[in-house]
Amino acid sequence: MPYIKIFREHVYKLNFFTCSRFSCLLLASLGTSSAS
Repeated sequence: MPYIKIFREHVYKLNFFTCSRFSCLLLASLGTSSAS
């Protein structure tokens, strides 16, 4: 049972990291497209 909790927390952190990276890339691409 604790393994599932650890796994879920790991997946949550991984999802958050991926989402934040994706949003950063999205903002960067929007900034460059609007600048040019």
